[in-house]
Amino acid sequence: MKKINMILFENNPNDENVENIDEEVIEEFETISDIDFKQLIKGIRSLWNLFVIIFFVYCIFYVNNIILKELSIILIAYRLLKLIDILNIINIAKTVPYFYKIKNFLLVIVNSFSIIFITIVCCNKFIRFYF
Repeated sequence: MKKINMILFENNPNDENVENIDEEVIEEFETISDIDFKQLIKGIRSLWNLFVIIFFVYCIFYVNNIILKELSIILIAYRLLKLIDILNIINIAKTVPYFYKIKNFLLVIVNSFSIIFITIVCCNKFIRFYF
């Protein structure tokens, strides 16, 4: 289960605390269950990104500030790029120079903006509901 969790949630296999994934274990799971885990994981990740995109589109209607609307569009664009990367339509790592070096920094910024945006939208929605 630890290895499946590592695959699903994109944990880095080079971390010291996480064991490397054995391809034999994945193949054994696939033969036992007749499920292609790589396609299943790709499907789960793409569904999650689609869910987040739909949520941000929904949140746009609860914000009146133009800066927050622009922030949500940036977050949606990031998720669309991530969805394209998951589906291997375009290999983003080859098109963007130094992609792997800026990936972690970009991830921290996008996650911080996502938390700020969701908090503001929730507060705005509840204030409208109660007042």
